[in-house]
Amino acid sequence: MAGYDPIDTGGPVKIEIEYCVPCGYLDRALDAQRTLLSTFGGRLESVALVTGEKGVFTFRADGDTIYSKPDSTTSLRLSSP
Repeated sequence: MAGYDPIDTGGPVKIEIEYCVPCGYLDRALDAQRTLLSTFGGRLESVALVTGEKGVFTFRADGDTIYSKPDSTTSLRLSSP
């Protein structure tokens, strides 16, 4: 999500975080949701959690993929505006 700024879209953004249930990514998804809401606040229309499988950990803004977990383990870093 580095470099993505919801201000550039011209309005509130709908974020979806799709996470792998069998992999136990719920805590990561909740942490990311909390961080997005506290960092970008009212500039977001919503931050929805979507269940998935097969190792998925993907972020979408208004339907466009803005982050997808690579095959190797990485950490997600969000920066404030």
